Amino acid sequence: MGLLGKAADIDSVKQTSAFLHFQTDTAENVSSVISDFFSKHSFFHCIVLKFRIDSNYNLSDIIDMTACHGAVCNNLPGSNCLVLLPGSLDMELFAHRISRSTDSTVIYQFSAHSFSLAFETIKPYLE
Repeated sequence: MGLLGKAADIDSVKQTSAFLHFQTDTAENVSSVISDFFSKHSFFHCIVLKFRIDSNYNLSDIIDMTACHGAVCNNLPGSNCLVLLPGSLDMELFAHRISRSTDSTVIYQFSAHSFSLAFETIKPYLE
């Protein structure tokens, strides 16, 4: 596959990811996103970010930064954002880079090896 093919493939991943996970913020939808991600990655990282109210960044900016790495992003209530990363990636580095690039704050980050652990840990941010 040539460079143009790779670029087109990455762009389609970004668009699909943005379309599927842009406005989902209910507990049921977040549960579904985590479950889908867990079915592909038995070990993964979760990062919860908080955007400033006056921030010009949003979920689509994070999707653009992380889609090529296999990450999934999801809106949470209260200007928060959930980022799910494959376990093979460096969670600390991604959290630092994403928060600095989008002028957001890392509220919480953890690694999970089960759907239930991840969802129970994320539950307080769904209210």
